[in-house]
Amino acid sequence: MDHDDGKPSRKEQARLLRRAAYQKAKAQRATDPKHLAMKEAMKERRRQAARLAKEKRATDPKQIALKAELKQRRREANQQAKARKKAEAREQQARQEQRQADEQLEKKVERDRALLTLVTTASKLEAKTVDPSSTRDRVVLRLVPKPKE
Repeated sequence: MDHDDGKPSRKEQARLLRRAAYQKAKAQRATDPKHLAMKEAMKERRRQAARLAKEKRATDPKQIALKAELKQRRREANQQAKARKKAEAREQQARQEQRQADEQLEKKVERDRALLTLVTTASKLEAKTVDPSSTRDRVVLRLVPKPKE
């Protein structure tokens, strides 16, 4: 907050001073070899602690048993998923085969209908040989009206 005379308030001035001091200290830490060495040593200690913890977990019987159990669970879950996929594939194959069988049956029914129509139409027609002396028998079909009863 600025006063009428253009100077910051006491609170603002204090905040600016704190910020400037922080920036100055930060710049000094960034170039101070002692601080950098301490920082590097802390990193190395953390790495070493993590390495030791990892080694301990690797040799701890409880952790080994837990790891084996998790591995077994994952294996079982994968096998179940695989079995589900196979079952779905079999069901899909069965549906497809059923669909094909239905289509073939439908085609057969259609052919039978066409044949029945042809036979019915042929029964309404009279067959007559045109040229008996011919080497080939030719049949001429003529539409004969059905006698009325």
